[in-house]
Amino acid sequence: MNAFLSALLAALLMLPAAIAQTPEDETDTAAYDGGYFKRQAIVVSDMERALSLYRDVLGFQLHSLSQSSATSYSYEVFNIPREASIRFATLDAGAVQIRTLALIEVTGVEVEPQTGIRRAAAVINANGRYEAIYAAVQAMGLETMDPRALGDPNSPRGQGVELGFVDWDGNLVVIYEFPGPQDPPSPR
Repeated sequence: MNAFLSALLAALLMLPAAIAQTPEDETDTAAYDGGYFKRQAIVVSDMERALSLYRDVLGFQLHSLSQSSATSYSYEVFNIPREASIRFATLDAGAVQIRTLALIEVTGVEVEPQTGIRRAAAVINANGRYEAIYAAVQAMGLETMDPRALGDPNSPRGQGVELGFVDWDGNLVVIYEFPGPQDPPSPR
C-alpha cells in the first residue's frame, strides 16, 4: 500500500475519536467569557393593553414602570422619533428570572403594527397554563397560528404543544408546554 493510502486510512481510523472530543467538551470546565442575556424588549403602543396580555394572561410580574427621560437611549436604538413619549416597564418571570422582559410604550406618534416577516419572538413556557392562555388570547381577538405538536411522544417529557400568536402591535409570542416534567427556569 502506498504512503498516501496508509496515511488516509490512519486518519479515517482516528476520526471517531476526534469527533468525540468536541470544543464543548474541552470548555466545560473553562470559565465562560461570553455575553449574558438580560432581557427582551418589546415596543408597544398601549402599556395597559400590553400588560393585560404579558402580565395578566402570560403571568409575568410587573417589576417596575417608569417614564423614560428625553435622553433615553431607547430613542436611538429603537428608532423612535424624539417627539414621542416613552414609558418603560420591566417584568419578572418569578423570583428566578428578574426583569427578563421589557415593554417600551411609545405614544405621541403612530406605532404601526409589524407586518411581513417576523424578526423576533418571545418564546415562553406556559408552565401548565397552556389551555388558559390559549383561551384568553382567543378571547382578546389576537391573531393565532394553528397549534402544533412539539417533541417526541416517547420522551420522558412526552409530546408537547406550541402556539404562535401576535399581540396588537404585531409582536410575535410563541408559547409551548410539555405534559411531562418541566425544565426549571434558567437562573438570572
